[in-house]
Formats: sequence, C-alpha cells, structure tokens
Amino acid sequence: MIIGHGEDGMYLYAEPDSNSHNIQWPGRDTALWAFDAYLYDNYASAMWHMDELEALLPDTMAIRARYLEMLRTDTAFGRLYGNAAPDHPVPSIKIDSLQRIAAHFFYLHRAGKRVTAHICTGINQVKNLPQSSGSPYYAAFCYQVIRSMEDPFAIFYRAKDASGDSLYQDMPDDALHTAEQHIYDHVAADPELRRLLLDTYAVKQRLLNFKVEE
Repeated sequence: MIIGHGEDGMYLYAEPDSNSHNIQWPGRDTALWAFDAYLYDNYASAMWHMDELEALLPDTMAIRARYLEMLRTDTAFGRLYGNAAPDHPVPSIKIDSLQRIAAHFFYLHRAGKRVTAHICTGINQVKNLPQSSGSPYYAAFCYQVIRSMEDPFAIFYRAKDASGDSLYQDMPDDALHTAEQHIYDHVAADPELRRLLLDTYAVKQRLLNFKVEE
C-alpha cells in the first residue's frame, strides 16, 4: 500500500512489492512483478475497496490495518496467489493458445466517441475467453511479457495495418467489433510476440506453475 501526497492531497495506491523476500524462490517478486500485478488487479477483493480506504485518510495507521485485514480475509485470492508457486502446477499450454490470450490484451474499443486501443491489467477482453484452472496464470504471464516490451503498441499498429480496417470516430458498433476481432487475429499471429513469449518463458520458467509447449 502506497500512501503519497499530490497536488490534490493524499492518495492511495496498491501494487505488488517488487523487492523479493522469498527465500525458496529468490528474485521471484522482482522477476514477476507484472505477473503479480495482473493477479492482484483482477482477483484481489481489496482492489475494489480503495474508496473505503481513502475515506480513512489521513489516518494512515487505520488504513494499513484495514488493508491488511482485507488481504487476510480474502482467502480466495490467498489460494490463487499461493498456487502461483511452481510447486502447484496447472496444465501445460500450447504457445498458440498463449498467443491468443496475449492478443486479447490489445483491446480495441470505444471510449466515449473515440475509437482507441488499451493495454492494461483490467481493461481488456482476456477474461471473456474460455477459462480454466490455469487461466489466471497464463494471462498473468502474457501481461508480464507485454509489460516488459519497450513499445507494445508497435504490435498493435502492425495488426491494425494488416487488418486493413479503417478506424474512425463514428464507425458503427458492428464494424468496430469486426475490427476488434481482426486485431486479435493479427496480434495472435505476430511472430515477434511469439518470440517474446518463448524467450521470456525460457528465462522465467523455473518461477512459473505451468509449462509452455510448442
């Protein structure tokens, strides 16, 4: 929990700790920071109660105590996060399937009247894909790879060019939906994305609870 001071006063922000304290898997928290950020943002109930914590400002002690209580009682997230360890394996996944998951982070949608692309932990179509016991971890790994890219939007623009769809402000919803699906198809086929997924897996596989198969 980060409690800071800005132009508009105090603010709160919660994110995983990137400093590893894991004795069994040294360096894990640093190596998988974005992986953990995806799990926290999508599955920790505390993420959806920040307004409750902000209402306690400026009592930082009360905030920290309430936040720790939220984490302690969130047994579902505790199990999910604990099972991210490599000694709790989930089924292996094919690289083609992993590419399809990664593609759904490149979300083309309408923000007001503007057609825009979004890449983040929460605003995407990833959880609308078929889900399994391994899905949170596969998606977290994909986000880890995308987050580590120097310019992830380069892949989006390649997909946009390849799709041949013209994106414009007032395009009909059905045309936007079709363009969105074309973006996913082309991102999933992007050879650079495939290489990055495999290269990152080769480096971090000892810290993951699944195997990637070609």
